[in-house]
Order: sequence, then C-alpha cells, then structure tokens
Amino acid sequence: MNKRLGYAQKNISNTTKGFAIHSAILAECVRNTYFTPSANNHKSSSSARVGHLQHLICMDPTNSLNALAQQTAQTPSFKAVVERLHSGERDVLLGGLPHSLAAFLLAHLQRTLDRTILVVAADEDRAEQWRDDLQAIAGGQVVRHFPAWDADIYDKRSPDIEITGLRIEAAIQLQQQQTSIVVAPAKALLTPLIPPDAMELATLHLKKGDEQPPDDIASHLIDCGFERVTTVDGLGQFSMRGGILDIYSFGSEHPFRLEFFGDEIDSIRQFDVSTQRSREHCDKAHIPPAREVVLCSPFYEDYVQRIAAAKEYEHSLETLRDLFELGGSLEGIESYMGLLYERDNGLFEYLENPLVFCEEEEDLYVEVERAVARPKKEYERHGASDALVPTDELIRNGQWLRERLADYTRLRPAPIGLGDEAVQFNAREARSYEGEIALLQKEVERFSDEEYAIHMRCETQGQNSRLREIFAEWTKIHFGLGSLHKGFIFPEARLVLLNDHELFSRQKRRYRYRRFRSAAPLTNHSALQRGDFVVHVDHGIGRYAGIKRLSIGAREHDCLIVTYQGEDRLFIPVEQLDRLRKYSSAEGDVPLLSRLGGTAWEKLKERTRKEIFKMASELVQLYAERKALPGFRFSADGPIQQQLEATFPFQETPGQLRTMEEVRTDMESPHPMDRLVCGDVGYGKTEVAIRAAFKAVCDQKQVAVLVPTTILAEQHYQTFSERMAHTPVRVEALSRFRTPKEQKQVVDDVKKGKVDILIGTHRLISKDVVFRDLGLLIVDEEQRFGVRHKEKLKQFKRLVDVLTLTATPIPRTLHMSLMGSRDMSIINTPPQDRLPIRTEIIAFDEERISEAIHREVERGGQVYFVHNRIQSLNQMAEYLQDLLPQVRFAIAHGQMAGRELEKIMMDFLKKKYDCLISTMIIESGIDIPSVNTILVNRADNLGLGQLYQIRGRVGRSSERAYAYLLVPKGKKLTKKSRMRLRAIEEFSDLGSGFEIAMRDMEIRGAGNLVGSQQHGFIAAVGFDLYCRLLDEAMRELKGEDTPDSPEPDVKIAVSAYIPDEYVTNADQKIDFYQRLADAPRVVELLAIREEMEDRFGRLPDPTKSLMHIMEIKIMARQMGLESIQLEKNRFSMTFPQEREVTPSDIQQMVEKCSSPLDFDLGEKLQIMLQIQGRDEIGRLERARDALEEMI
Repeated sequence: MNKRLGYAQKNISNTTKGFAIHSAILAECVRNTYFTPSANNHKSSSSARVGHLQHLICMDPTNSLNALAQQTAQTPSFKAVVERLHSGERDVLLGGLPHSLAAFLLAHLQRTLDRTILVVAADEDRAEQWRDDLQAIAGGQVVRHFPAWDADIYDKRSPDIEITGLRIEAAIQLQQQQTSIVVAPAKALLTPLIPPDAMELATLHLKKGDEQPPDDIASHLIDCGFERVTTVDGLGQFSMRGGILDIYSFGSEHPFRLEFFGDEIDSIRQFDVSTQRSREHCDKAHIPPAREVVLCSPFYEDYVQRIAAAKEYEHSLETLRDLFELGGSLEGIESYMGLLYERDNGLFEYLENPLVFCEEEEDLYVEVERAVARPKKEYERHGASDALVPTDELIRNGQWLRERLADYTRLRPAPIGLGDEAVQFNAREARSYEGEIALLQKEVERFSDEEYAIHMRCETQGQNSRLREIFAEWTKIHFGLGSLHKGFIFPEARLVLLNDHELFSRQKRRYRYRRFRSAAPLTNHSALQRGDFVVHVDHGIGRYAGIKRLSIGAREHDCLIVTYQGEDRLFIPVEQLDRLRKYSSAEGDVPLLSRLGGTAWEKLKERTRKEIFKMASELVQLYAERKALPGFRFSADGPIQQQLEATFPFQETPGQLRTMEEVRTDMESPHPMDRLVCGDVGYGKTEVAIRAAFKAVCDQKQVAVLVPTTILAEQHYQTFSERMAHTPVRVEALSRFRTPKEQKQVVDDVKKGKVDILIGTHRLISKDVVFRDLGLLIVDEEQRFGVRHKEKLKQFKRLVDVLTLTATPIPRTLHMSLMGSRDMSIINTPPQDRLPIRTEIIAFDEERISEAIHREVERGGQVYFVHNRIQSLNQMAEYLQDLLPQVRFAIAHGQMAGRELEKIMMDFLKKKYDCLISTMIIESGIDIPSVNTILVNRADNLGLGQLYQIRGRVGRSSERAYAYLLVPKGKKLTKKSRMRLRAIEEFSDLGSGFEIAMRDMEIRGAGNLVGSQQHGFIAAVGFDLYCRLLDEAMRELKGEDTPDSPEPDVKIAVSAYIPDEYVTNADQKIDFYQRLADAPRVVELLAIREEMEDRFGRLPDPTKSLMHIMEIKIMARQMGLESIQLEKNRFSMTFPQEREVTPSDIQQMVEKCSSPLDFDLGEKLQIMLQIQGRDEIGRLERARDALEEMI
C-alpha cells in the first residue's frame, strides 16, 4: 500500500507542476464551510505574512457584497435597465445575465427605484437560491421568502407552521408598505392568502400601559390559530400563568412576555425560549395571526354564510360545516380559503405596482401546470362521489397567473430570437474547477492579464485566511466573506466572481427554514406521575401517590406521599426531594415494594454497592489498560488525505467538522482510540468513518468495518468504493451477496495484506478472518449487535483504534460515555436541505393507508411499508395490491437468498417498484432519497430506538417526509408502548437521536455497563440510585474526593410551599421542587428564584419561606451541622458528636456573627441565638443571615 500511495503522491505532484501543496491546503480550507457572522475581528496568523501579502491581496472591509454591488451598478447595461424602466417600458428583456449577476441587478433596482420587486422562481429550490443570493447582497430585512404550501389542497393537512410564518411575515412587510424584494415559487402565487383586512383585524397591537384584559387576549389568540400550552417552546404558541402571558408570534426572533397589573399591561419583554428567561424590555408588541384562516369576528359569521351559500358543493362541505357548528380540529382548513374568504388574488392583494422578475417562462409554466395537475388528478380519482370541492374553486391556474403577471412591469430573460430587443450584459457563469488547481491558476493568470478584478468569496473567516495563504504567490485576488450560489464573469465591469465551493465540486450550504420547534426539555422526562415507582435513598422502593398540603401547627407544607408494603405511607417534605428519585429499569421489571422500618433495604443497598464497586473496578481497569497501552500513533494528514476530503460533494456541518477533528486528534495520539459518534440518521456519520479509514490506510494499516446487515454492508461497500475511486485503496466486502469462492479469495487477500478496507457483517469476527496489520475497527449501528458479538469485539478494542457509529446508542454505551469511560462525539447539526419528518400515530385504516401511499407515488416518490412478520408478509402484499392496484409492490425480507434480495433492492433503487413491503431489514442504513413516506405496521411492538431508526429511512432529501406508525384499531396499548409512541411523535424534529437515547435510558434502563448481565442490580435499586452508587464508586477508584457531608435535619415551623395559583401545572411544580432540592449551592437557588419571578411574577410568601429554608439547609450542610431548628425567636444549631470544635473555631464564630451566641458544650456542640423579626419571613431571613456570617 505504501508504494501505491507514494506513487499516487508523486503523480499528483507531477500533474499539478508544483501546485500539489496548494491543492492540499485548499482541500484543508474547504473543510470548515459553515457560516460565521462576523469578519471584523479577522487576524492573520502571522503579522509578517500579512505585511508580505499586503500588496497582493485586497480584503473587503465588511462581510457584505457592497463593493461589488457598487461596481456593477456603474456599468452601462445596469444603467440601461434603469433608463428603460424610467421611460415607462413595461416588458424589459435581459440577455446574457447569469443568475447571481441578476441578483445584483435586482438589489440595485430596489435601491435605486425604491420599488418592491417580486421574483417569480420556477420551483422551491430555485426560490431558495434567489433568496440566499439576494439576502447576501441586499440584506435579510429587505428580502422576504414567500414559500408554497408543503401540503396539497386535498391532503386534509395544514402547512408547516414555519411555512405559514414566512408567508405571513412577507405579507406584513408588504402591508406596512416597506419596499422589499419578495421571492416566491410560481405555485405559491396560485394559492389563497389571508386578505389584508383580515390580517389587520387579526393582528394585535399591544403597548405598555394599555388596558387589555388578559382573558380577552387569550381568546383572540386561540381564534387566530395560536396553541395554548404550559410552556412556550415554539412558534404559534402562548401560555398564561396568573398575570403573565407568553406569546411566540411570527415576525419576532424571540417570544414576548407580558406582565399585567389587573387589566393593565405593566411590562413587555422578550425572553429566551431555551432558558425561559427574559432578555430585554420593549414598549410594544405586534402579534400577527398564527394561521391564515382566523375565526375572530366578523369572519366566523362570514364563513358560515358562505358555506351555506355554496349549494352546489353542499355534500363536499358537510364536514367543514359541522366543524364550524360543532367545533373540532381545524387541521387542513387552509385548503378552503378560496371559499371562506371568497375568491382573492393571494399575494397580489398586497402588491402595489411591483416590478416583476420572472425566470424562463417555459420552465416556470411547466412547474405551474405540474402543481395544478396533481390536485386535479386527485379530484378526478374520487370521480362523481362529491367528496371533494373542484380544484378550480380552491386554487388558481397557469392562465390566471399569466394574466396577473402581464398587469405589471416585467423583467425577464429574452426568449430565443428576441436578443436584439434585450439589454445585453454579455456575462456568463464561472466554471466549476473540480479541484483542478493548475487549470484555476491558468484562468486566474489570464483574467489578470486582461485586467479583470478577481474576487473570491468564502463562507467562513478561517477559510478566508487559509485561501489568502494558498494564493499568496498568485496575482491580485480580492477576498471577502459571503459566497453566492454561482460565480460569474462580467466583461463589462472587468469583474470575475468565484466562490470557494466551486473550486471543488461541492454544494453551497443553504437552509430550509429558520427555526424549528425544539423537543420537550429532558428535565421533564423524570416528572412524577401518580402510580410511578420511586426510590428513596434511605427507605427504599415505594409507589408515588401524589402531593398533599399538610397543616402542622397552623403551618402549611407540601409533602409527597409514597406508599410502601403493608399500606405504610411516608410523607416527604419537598425540601427533601433530593432523596427521592423516579424508579426506572428494564421494561417489564416490576419492583418489590420495600417495608418501612426494616433492614432489608440497607442490606440490598450495601450488596449492590459492593457489586458495583467490583464492576466499576473492571471498567476503570479496561480504560486504564487502553490508556497505558502504547497504541499506534497515526501520522498527521498529508496531501492525499486532504484531497480525499476536498472531493466530499457536500458542505460539512459544524457538528461533522467538530467530530472529524476529535477523531483525528484521537488517532494521532499515542493511546488507542475508543470513540462513540452519536449522529442523527443521515447526518454524515459515514463520511467521518471514511476519512478515519483512509487516514489509517495512509499509514499502511488495514481497516475493518463491521455492520449488522448484508444490505448495509453492500451500501457501505459502494459508498467507500466511490469515495476512494481516485486512490489506489482496495475496498472489499464479506456478506451473503458474495459466493463462497469470492469470500475465500477475499479472506486470503486480507491475510496477505492486499485488502486495505474490509466491510462485512458479523462474518468479520469469525476465526478464519485474520488481518495482517489491523489498525482501525469501525462499528456501525452498534445498537444492533448482541452481547456475544460485543464480547468478541472487546478483544479488538484492547489492541486497535475503535470508532463506533450509531444514531440511537443503546443506553449502556451511551451511559458509559457519559460516565467518562469512553469518548463521545455528537453530530446534531441538520444537513443543508433537511426538513423534520412529519410523524403520525394512526389506527390501521384502509383509507388513511391508501391515501398515504397514493399521495407519495403521485408526487413521484417511493414508499416503505414495514410489516415485521415474514409468515404474513405475502398476505399483507396481496391486501395492499387489492387496495391499490395501480401501485407496483415488491417484497423483501432477511430470509431471502442473497442474490434475490440484492436484485429486489437494486430494482427498487432504480424505481422499478413504487412500494417496498419489508421486515425490519431496511432499518439499518439503506439511503434512497426518493423514499419519503414510511408506514410501520404494529409500531406498538417496536422499541424506541427501532422506531427512531426505521423512521430515519425517509427524509433523506429536501422533500417533506411522512412517517405513519400504525397501531391496531380498538386495541388497548400497554403503558410502555404508549410512552414509546408518544416519545417518537414528540421528537419529530431534527437532531433528536440523542434525546431519543436519553428517553430510552429512562424506559429500558442502562443495564450492566461492561458485562453480559443486562439489568440485575438496576432492577433491584432503580436506575438513578444505581447511577449514584456507580458515580461514587468511580470517583473513589479514581482517587477523587467524595466528601461525606451529613444531610442536616431542618426543623423550621413555617408555611413553605408553591401555591397552586402561582404555578398551576403540577409537572412544572414538581420540577421546581426537584431543582430546589437538588441545588448544591445558594447561587443556584438564587437563579431558580429569579427564573420563577420572571416566569410567574412576584413570589408569594409561602414560596419565599421555602426559598429561605432551602438556603438555610445548603449552608447547614456546608457547616457540617447535624440539625438546625427555628422555633419562634430561638435559633439553634447542633453539630454531630464526632465533630471536633476547637476554641479558635468558637472564637471565629463569635467574631463573625453580629448576634450574641450561646454555646452548649455537652456531648454535641450546640449554638443558640435569639432571632428578631417582624414576622416569619423576617425571622427566616435573619436566621439565614446569621448562618451566612458564620460560614
């Protein structure tokens, strides 16, 4: 291998005539390609280098493209367009105008003419490119994106809330008569839009000092499509808590928090949705509707009248009429906007004399016809059933759009044959150099000789610095931040614009939408529900029976009730909640309730502690062995490694870049690597593995890639082969798709060192597979391997670097990483075009199944139907074929012959079938971008990790993907099944694999972290206590201090609780109690207090008392007190018997405390003082101050 690589490097050097090193550095520079907001803080790595480059390289002063915009604006062709428009010409033709240069022209016209411009793109992808380029040139405030709905009009589904938000924000900006550039795909102009009068009436204009009853505002918000929730965590939501109203509306980067004094708005501030803490105050808030159909008066009455008047569609509108009369979900109501608001002109209602730029008319109207044909076909499919309102009544058509656009002044590319009438720019797109640095150099020199200004745009500041160094010896190049989708050559301005992503065949990163609703906070996952099993550190396992307010001596206190064996009940004050945890273990484990007052629990805890200590010793020993072993130290990246990285066709995400750097550092260290990469499905884990594998091969080491299924082995074989096609690396696969003879040949070649990378299933760990010099083991989809396989893998792990890839790590591996015995990287950045997968749990229903499959096939996609029983797979295929005779079905399962399975999968990949009916064989790793709908039968029988993994088989492209989890109609699901399905539906957003694994840890338990025993002691003591004991054992083994501070007994007779009217949600209240009890320091308590006051208003007296008690408890713990008591004016503190107190300690306490102290020097030291205060809270505050003085 070394000879072959040496030859390759020599060859590269000869080919580029000395520029191989430039190519290598350039490959390095394109690795970090994600957007950095500021370039003003740029510093070169070497001041001397900067001085040397000063005469060669000019740096744009800001990130903007203003300098280029000014340069292009001075050209005769730009001026000619302005003159034609000033002269009143209505149809201006443009010739020789590339896309990116056209963006400069439109930005110039908007500024010069102070006129709104509508850019009509052929499709959504083109619209997004226009939006990105125009925002880079003109700024995000000027440019608005008006997307099309992501649901067809007969889908009975509302558009995604992000899409609704972008449409409403664009309409609001136009309504406020701000000159803008609005970018819209043509089909977005065919659909209705909330009319201007409805928008105005539905928008709330709130100011500080206004009199507005909060209940009236809440009622209005519901009518306008807002969802009432406990905690606001996404757009289109609001929450009410006493005198606090939180609203997350469109058009605002952060949600608003309104605080009322009676009906008066006392303050308005914005808050951070992740922390729920206020950010800054503001004087007013504008709250537009959260849905395009609003129900506030007078519109509701108008809707009812219009539905009644539509006699010819009476049957079709029956469901809609019932919805308005009887109430119900408004999901999909936007489809009827054309009827409800009467016919309107959509976005054109908001446009006043705009300038319209249209893309090539032929492309544009082909897309329009396609957009209209799909719903028409659906309408015709239903025939004369009267189930649907005719398409023409709901959306407009291409002829209507053509007529509307003809009403305005237009700019458009000159059709063939009309070039003489057009303004000619004579520009062209820059070519893509595909890594040919020598060719690029030749072009740059030619342009420089012809006195062109050459601009190279980058996406990041670090990249900018590296490019400056690469081209330091070349002729003048102007560098700047903010790249466009395409470069161009504009002879008239003597201007060349190149983008860094065009130097290699990469894709410029772009975003779909701006904000995604985050999944529920992980802190809520341990919220207690009545009937849950709980573990008390001192009393053992019981059952939580709720929270109760007890009156003790005229003082009120919240206590948690826990029932034990024999109907014993334990009342636990909320300030001792840190001693209680929810019991979680492997699914199906029902713990034995402990008996209060017995010794069995302490004995079990001690036995568990010993076993955990023994197991933790093994764990630490394994980790120490790995660190002590002199592992192979891989060399730093060379030119050939950087060239491989440069040929990656996509932009790496920040998470990918961070993970790649961590893997690189591990491999170059002297210790064996053992890293777990937890990346969401489709987030680029395979590329991390490819680069690590190639790095190992460059040092003449072999690589083993272990995968769970034959299908995945074949896919990895193709991916690795394609990525390394330009190198002399030999990649082979061992699987059922290879004949015995082929397998034998591969095994022999591996032994001789002729194979560099071997990919295969568990066949790889067979005795006959012997590597000549194995350097790296890559394990993909680790959660699919059983304990027996993993025990074999441990033999590898002691000797070679190990890289483990998974989207849903089984809890024990995840927990091992969290415990610090294994390194972990998380890739949680979504790829450039990815949309969240829309997930629904539905009962098995013919109509819904038929509709889902038919809709996907009609939009040109493919479908997975997962039925995880081989015995009845053929019957299910017959059932679906009868249901949808026009759809082409295929069957696949793991018991098929290898060749047969391979043929079916390849035919499906080539779109010879529309729907693949299969078992869970597709769970692991088959990437087919055209598959964007999946139906999973009997989803209630699958684990959470399986559900997440199987759902990840769709949504691998920029299309909206759908996942339908089918459960039996009328059958009651188990509690665990409901929890799993609720979790998978809740985590529908991007990058939630890590959260899924965390939830899975709660449901299934972590099991033994290193051995084959899965859950023994976790079942006995519960997961949280197990973790606590394990953590103590690990710290003791590592020699870390484990301070054994006693838990002080706090006896303070005051009313201390959180009133129901202050925090109304029980889960939130328990969460706050838990956090208060867990707070280790007073500063954490103060942060919680600030948060509560911010979110719920001023603390009521009982809550203030609770805060003071928690502060006193923390300080008593810090002083090592055994007990503390406050009774009326007498405050006493007792030290434990073993505590030695010297005379100097007593003297220090007397000197520090401002109140006189009395000392009782009996068996236990007791300190007493008199506390003065106007009331209970005043005395508590004084007691707290006294403690604070003595610490």
